Amino acid sequence: MEFTSFQFFVFFILTTGIFFVMPAKLKNGWLLLCSLLFYAAWNWKFTGLLAGTIIVTYAAARMAEEKKSVVPAAAGIAVSVGLLLYFKYTNFILTIPSVINPTVKPLHFDIILPLGISFYIFQIVAYLVDVYKGKATAERNLIDYALFVSFFPKIMQGPIERPDFLAQLKSTPRFDYERVRSGLLHMLWGFFVKMVIADRCAIAANTVFNNPAKFDGVLLVVGSIMFTLQIYADFMGYTTIAMGAAEVLGYRLTNNFARPYFATSMQDFWRRWHISLSTWLRDYIYIPLGGSRCSRGRKYLNVMITFFISGLWHGANFTFIAWGLLHGALQVAEDAICEPGGGRSDVNKNSLSHKIFVTARTFFFVNLLWIFFRAPTIEAAGSFIWRALNLQNFGVLLTGGLTTLGLNALQYFFLITALVILIVHSVMAERQGSVLLWLNRQSAPLRYAIYWTLVLLITLSLNLSSQEFLYMQF
Repeated sequence: MEFTSFQFFVFFILTTGIFFVMPAKLKNGWLLLCSLLFYAAWNWKFTGLLAGTIIVTYAAARMAEEKKSVVPAAAGIAVSVGLLLYFKYTNFILTIPSVINPTVKPLHFDIILPLGISFYIFQIVAYLVDVYKGKATAERNLIDYALFVSFFPKIMQGPIERPDFLAQLKSTPRFDYERVRSGLLHMLWGFFVKMVIADRCAIAANTVFNNPAKFDGVLLVVGSIMFTLQIYADFMGYTTIAMGAAEVLGYRLTNNFARPYFATSMQDFWRRWHISLSTWLRDYIYIPLGGSRCSRGRKYLNVMITFFISGLWHGANFTFIAWGLLHGALQVAEDAICEPGGGRSDVNKNSLSHKIFVTARTFFFVNLLWIFFRAPTIEAAGSFIWRALNLQNFGVLLTGGLTTLGLNALQYFFLITALVILIVHSVMAERQGSVLLWLNRQSAPLRYAIYWTLVLLITLSLNLSSQEFLYMQF
């Protein structure tokens, strides 16, 4: 069930409406039932897998705490990670012999990747580790624990919550007009970013990446930028809708997105992009490996291992591994340059020109590496980049070349208008934090003009081909 579907619209109204009128002691049971139905709407066969994983890891955490033993926690982690490895990486592992020896025919099994498994498995692993280390208490209430894992706003694409989210589930949220209004406005903004921007950019990006041999030079550059904008707006849209839906119900999800294209370095980018994943990797991979409390060479090795896992987590393909390792290599390079004697010391890092330069530089590398993320093979990514270097065909931009990317002039007008709105929103958020607080201080005519402008642009985007959220495939 997609967030942008009519089915979700009906589902959410019924879920929230009944949630607020039922007795407090039944609320979590109701949300759990709705979350399982939400999950089953995608593929009911995997609801049993989700439920089984919940029961096994619930018992493992209880036993680990009661017996003060690592064995139950390790067993729960092994079962969880084993499921992830089987469903997501079996076919990838089976292709490795054919990569080493092209004469070997790779085996392939028809395995469907369960929705959200990468997200809820990482959440479960964090929970089991924290319970074993005494940083969290094993949950006694099975319904609360099951809801912690399967809560419908986050089950598809996160955020990857930590055990402290369980404390929120112990509360009994009541209807609060201002909170519900705030949540609905966040959802409206998320729908706008996804449906008006991401889905239009997807049409152009897919046109180019699905047949890159048809294009050359500047149109390949435009295609790569379209994907850069698509994945930004797509992930931002999902994150905002999820946080808004949870807010309506009375819960606060972890902020997972903080305007990453304003990043001034690759390290800053990962402090802003997929925050719950990057902090998970930091706390459960990088720091246990030794983090930065070691020699510089070991520190850089830890960075590379962490980003190798980050790339592999995103997808079972060598392109994702390359994407992750390249991000790690750029972080290592940045750190080396920032070491004493490693770079210029006469640069005013607080100047506007310097901030613009480092932001543009970071955006360039992020955009370049997204090509590996989107391309089907490393060879295809390399060919794409090589052919994009031919920038002698700028004239196609003035002779209707952009219309060959699947969007007509009117669609570009809507896209550019929406991008201007997004940029203004992002600049305001970067400078003053919450745009919603600013909006609440404005006059009613201005507020409602903004609301209805967003609604109008969303309505005019309903006829676009439906595009699923990108991170659903991970």
